[in-house]
Amino acid sequence: DGPSGVGKTTLGSLLAKELNSNFFSSGKVYRNIAKYLNSNPSSDISDISLECLKLLRERFNNIYDNINYIEADIENLPFKKNEFDVICCAGVLSYGQSDLVFSEIKRVLKTNGRLICVDSLNHNIIYKLNRYLNYKKGKRTLSTIKNMPDLGKIEKLKKDMTLESVNYYGPFIWLNQIMRIFFSERSIMKIDNFFDNISFLQKYAFKFVIHLQKKELKITNKWKI
Repeated sequence: DGPSGVGKTTLGSLLAKELNSNFFSSGKVYRNIAKYLNSNPSSDISDISLECLKLLRERFNNIYDNINYIEADIENLPFKKNEFDVICCAGVLSYGQSDLVFSEIKRVLKTNGRLICVDSLNHNIIYKLNRYLNYKKGKRTLSTIKNMPDLGKIEKLKKDMTLESVNYYGPFIWLNQIMRIFFSERSIMKIDNFFDNISFLQKYAFKFVIHLQKKELKITNKWKI
């Protein structure tokens, strides 16, 4: 569901390699995963779809022996508390109740662990209309529209986390088809990149990529002698 080339799987896998850590990929972060998984100590791939996991197992099992395929509900992850050093998710935040999803991600992430997430943003009226039309066509559920991330939900996700970076992409990519009549792909990319860097347009982005680190909880002694 994430835009190709943003680097979500690449970043997560390389970070896990540098930290000699476990890498947990949630959702559809599979496009470039084969290139990097072999160098990671342990990688868990979860999806609520058994068919998706079966396809991935058939594709990777003869190549890599360090992947665990786990059926999982993002609202109730089957993992222990503080289990993962790195969690990557793409296009999955809207597939569960936001408070439950955020709570589960933070529960299974270790202190000082990293969360790298790419997902859709739900402020741009053009994208909201398109999602609603897809719902009317039976291609999207109403719950995914209601749970689609917005700036308020991003603030909730950031709670008890340190923001390392956040980037927004594509406030006007719905115009790309028209621009292809007049411009080359290279020119369109430059135009898209220009608008991506205008701060007041970030709210209307199609996608965002956020990198967070889980804070270490500080226990203060309230009793003073």
